[in-house]
Amino acid sequence: MNDLKFALRQLRKSPGFTLVAVLTLALGIGANTAIFSVVEGALLRPLPFPNAERLVRIYEALDENGAGSATLNLSDRTTARFREFGRDIFEDVAGGTGGASVVSARAGSPSQTVPAARVTYNFFDVLGLPPSQGR
Repeated sequence: MNDLKFALRQLRKSPGFTLVAVLTLALGIGANTAIFSVVEGALLRPLPFPNAERLVRIYEALDENGAGSATLNLSDRTTARFREFGRDIFEDVAGGTGGASVVSARAGSPSQTVPAARVTYNFFDVLGLPPSQGR
């Protein structure tokens, strides 16, 4: 108990040091909490799909012409080849590319940019989910 009283007395004597120490602790705890939240959400929490542990992501660093690929997505041709020749490795193969599309709900109405993805016909079957809208 005497040690605690002594520590508090020393902190009261030097308010600058106390302020720096408290701010350093607050920033450290805040940064640690933020990083843990991101890691937990992105890496530790399982994906919200049935059999998520069986899903893998395959991408290619080079496009069909051997040039560096900026998207890291599989081309339609490569996806079809995986589907055809990878039957003993993969249960099924689906592909998709993400991005944004400019759409207009009606002719003459202002267009909007919305998140969109171009996916293969079996994309939602592989994930085990129905599409929320559409076919």
